[in-house]
Amino acid sequence: MSKEPRNDNNSFVSNDVSLNLSPERKPLVSVFSSWLSTRYLVIFSLLILLSVLYVVVFTLPKNVKPLQQVNTKDFVKEELKKPIDVSPWQEAQLAKNRKSAQDILSKVMNKQKLLEHKKVKTWAKKDFLSAISIAEYGDVHYRLQEFDQALQNYQLTLKQLQSIEDKLEETFSQYYQSGVMALKDNNQQQALSELTIALYIKPDDAQALIAMKRSEVIQDVIKLVDEGNVLIAEKNLDAAKDKLLQAQEIDQLSELVEQQLDFVNKEIVERNYSTAMSLGYVHLNKQEYQQALHDFTIAKQIKPTITDPAKAIIETQNKQKQSIITLKTQQAIQHESTEDWPEAIALYKEILALDSTLMAARIGLIRTDSRDKLDSELKEIINKPQRLTNSGVYHQATKTLKDAKQIKESKPKLKQQIASLAKLLQQLTIPIPLFITSDNQTQVTLYRVGELGNFANKELQLKPGEYTFVGSREGYRDVRHQITLMPNSPLHTIEISCIEKVSNG
Repeated sequence: MSKEPRNDNNSFVSNDVSLNLSPERKPLVSVFSSWLSTRYLVIFSLLILLSVLYVVVFTLPKNVKPLQQVNTKDFVKEELKKPIDVSPWQEAQLAKNRKSAQDILSKVMNKQKLLEHKKVKTWAKKDFLSAISIAEYGDVHYRLQEFDQALQNYQLTLKQLQSIEDKLEETFSQYYQSGVMALKDNNQQQALSELTIALYIKPDDAQALIAMKRSEVIQDVIKLVDEGNVLIAEKNLDAAKDKLLQAQEIDQLSELVEQQLDFVNKEIVERNYSTAMSLGYVHLNKQEYQQALHDFTIAKQIKPTITDPAKAIIETQNKQKQSIITLKTQQAIQHESTEDWPEAIALYKEILALDSTLMAARIGLIRTDSRDKLDSELKEIINKPQRLTNSGVYHQATKTLKDAKQIKESKPKLKQQIASLAKLLQQLTIPIPLFITSDNQTQVTLYRVGELGNFANKELQLKPGEYTFVGSREGYRDVRHQITLMPNSPLHTIEISCIEKVSNG
């Protein structure tokens, strides 16, 4: 706005003319001369006016060019250049109105500065220039010292500028949203344009700054996404994912990158799932059950909600269990063939632990358990033949031998045991010679058989077994001698004599 120049008004001074007429009568010429001398200024003025009138009416129209249309802004600028003088007394009268206009003008200037700082001409040029033009008309009125009219213009300008300022948030939101939509559509040029204006309005807005930064790198992101799509088409999913992750590092908020990453991740999941399931069935067909279970477990971890891996795991476990049962059954039969009954029993128990309903395993356990008991009994009898001298043990051994002979398809070990026990039992029926020497003074008694009397030498024929001899003689301490006679044992000679006297004191 232009400063106010002084403006001085022209003053007109009027002279009172007094007409002094004489009471004496004068000649006509004298009277006219007198009248003319007092009116010459009026007459001279009339002559000038008539001359001017003639020029205006007859001469000026021929020489004056037609008026051209004057531009309003140019007129205002020209008017602002014209100096206007104001007299001191008029300035004093107008000071109050001038102060009001200056106050409102100061507010206008502040609004103008604020909006221009926000580059208002880029987003509200028409409204802003309209408001400024009203202020310029106000300047014209101000220079003409028409302060009331100037004040109205300034107030209207302030109102319009305030209206623009009041819409800052709304305008910012419009440009920001438009920029975001352009960004979403990967329109870099429009996004940069819209967001630039938004940041003119709110330079420190965090979201707008982020969006602007994203707009600046959108071409780099699109390039990486395009490269990733080519790799996807080539089924090189891992490399495609790397490209998309690079794009995500540049713009973590890109919906395009997020969509493509989601797609490639799903493709990788499908690929890994299919690979794991395929490998699982390959290993299953090769009876590599542990590896198959590993593969199917991985597939289940990849797709926890899919039932196929769980079914495959159950199938593998069943086949693995059946394979183990088959193997252990073969091993148990092999141990039976070698008459290794404890191992066979352990295997049948393991089989039944896997599947307690298997009848073959139950029968096998019963069979091997009975054979193991028989084997233990035969070993006990054969390894401790002296026990056979006991009649109860002898009869039990006879029964055991009978049971062993009734077993069909006897194995070599059992046949040998049967032969050994039969021979041992037969030998137990053959008497064994026993030679006894004494002193003819000692009374010899065979425990649980009877007295043998006094003798120097005696030969007895006794069946294999344990025997106890007792010697007694009056005045002497008794003697006791135990002996076990077994088949094929060397000849036995014993002496039974009481030689230790018993003192009476």
